[in-house]
Amino acid sequence: MEVVCKQCGEKFNVWPSQVRQGKGKFCSKICATESRIGKPPWNKGLTGKQVAWNKEKKLNYPVWNKGKKGCGAGEKNGMWKGDGVGYFAKHAWIRRKKGKASKYKCELCDKNARDWANIDHKYKRKLEDYIPLCVKCHRQYDKEYNNWGNK
Repeated sequence: MEVVCKQCGEKFNVWPSQVRQGKGKFCSKICATESRIGKPPWNKGLTGKQVAWNKEKKLNYPVWNKGKKGCGAGEKNGMWKGDGVGYFAKHAWIRRKKGKASKYKCELCDKNARDWANIDHKYKRKLEDYIPLCVKCHRQYDKEYNNWGNK
């Protein structure tokens, strides 16, 4: 069945079942998105201040947590596990607190760092216990501590 796009006026083909379901209105996702510019978001209960404006794509997205009281971040959160989390969660915590290691130089060879290495290999939540290292130095540092390759 041939229909006309409501946004650009171009003709395109759709199945009759799509027209019955109200889905065959736009020829592409781009036209469907452009038709929403300037209109309120799908959640009608939001005010203008609660809508984040994406200037690059010119789309409206609702800010779901605007004005809501959170349960707290870090230790105030009820789901906080402290040092009981795994290796990757602790490294993610370090990246959030200290930033990317690539902003720093390697502590051992002065090349560009890529990883945060734990000094004492106990992985506690102490910011001063992590140093930026390049991949080669980090591997060598861990190899010496864990006695890898010397079996």
